[in-house]
Amino acid sequence: MAVAPQLPHRDEVGRDPGRPGIGVTSHPALGTPVHREAVPPCAVRRPLLDELGHDVVDAEPALNGDRFLRGFLAMVLHLRLMVDEAKAGPAAVMTRSRARRCCWPRRPDPQR
Repeated sequence: MAVAPQLPHRDEVGRDPGRPGIGVTSHPALGTPVHREAVPPCAVRRPLLDELGHDVVDAEPALNGDRFLRGFLAMVLHLRLMVDEAKAGPAAVMTRSRARRCCWPRRPDPQR
């Protein structure tokens, strides 16, 4: 979540930004296990990041995995629609029914 600015943006220009912060965790955000080979590189890079001037802290963000996945999938589907529209040219109009056919699985037909 973004932190509210302490000053108006125009007053932030030219200020020393301080040390950038990086949060590190080896706990899975979505409940899936973290691969054992992914954990050591984080530990190895931690001193390097600190040496480069970053504040590296352990962090475990509160994340609702289901909500995150729904939002992520919605974003990916929206991007697909944008690419499809760009390929189709300016004459193509994305209608709601066309978007449904393009991006969402069809519901089973109760008549069948």
